[in-house]
Amino acid sequence: MSKIAFIAPDKQLFLQGRRVIQELGLQGEVEIYLARLSRAVKLANTLESSCDVIVCRGGTARLITDSVSRIPLVEIPITGQDLAQAFYKSKKATDLENPKVAMLAFQNMKNDVEILADILGINLSIYPLNSVEDIPTCIEQLSSIETDIVIGGMKTTTLSLRKGFKAIPIESGNSAVRTAFLEAKKISLGRKIEKERSQTVKALIDYSIQGIISINRNKKVEVFNHAAEHLLELKRQEVLGK
Repeated sequence: MSKIAFIAPDKQLFLQGRRVIQELGLQGEVEIYLARLSRAVKLANTLESSCDVIVCRGGTARLITDSVSRIPLVEIPITGQDLAQAFYKSKKATDLENPKVAMLAFQNMKNDVEILADILGINLSIYPLNSVEDIPTCIEQLSSIETDIVIGGMKTTTLSLRKGFKAIPIESGNSAVRTAFLEAKKISLGRKIEKERSQTVKALIDYSIQGIISINRNKKVEVFNHAAEHLLELKRQEVLGK
C-alpha cells in the first residue's frame, strides 16, 4: 500500500496532482483519490491504518483535519500567485477593470488576501468562514448589486453559480502542489524511521530476560513482555488494557 494518500476534491486538482507526482517520480509512493467533503472524511478514516500522510486542499482538508486525528495532513497552500491569478481571471470573466469581488475564505487566509487585494487595487469583500457549513449561509447574504463575481473553493463556486452569480474557483499552482508532495514525502520518511525504531524497542523488550510491564497515564497496561508472563504466570492477553 502506498504511504502517501492524495485526496483531490475536484477533477482539475486530481489531474494536476497526477502530473506533478509523475514529474517528481513518486508514482509508487502516492495513491490518488477523487473525493471531497464528507466522502473524503470517510475515505481518510479508512486510510488511517495503511498510509503515513494525506495531501489535500481547502475546505476538504480542513474537514479531514478536524475529523481524523491519527494521521498527519499536508494542506496544499493557496499562494499569493494563486490569488493574483484568481483576481486576474475575475477581471476577464466580468470584463470589468475593477470588479466587485466577493471571496469566501477561512480565517487563516483572511489577512493575506486583504493585503494582496490592496496591492492590486481589487474591490474585494471577504466573507470569513469558520467551517464549510457556513458557505451556503454566506452565499445567501450576497447581493447582486454589490457582487460582480464570487471566488473561493469548489463548493463556493458551485453554489454561487446555482444562485446566478458569476464564479471562479481558486486554483493551486504547480509550485504549491509540488511543495506539498515533497513535504508529505519527508513526513512519510520520518514516520517510517519512527516505526522501525519502535519495532526495534519492541523486540528488545520482548526478548529481555527481565520482566517488563508498562502502563499509560490512565493506568492501563500497554506492555507485558514474555519474561513478565513467565514470572507472574499470566498471559499477555489477560493483562493488556487492564
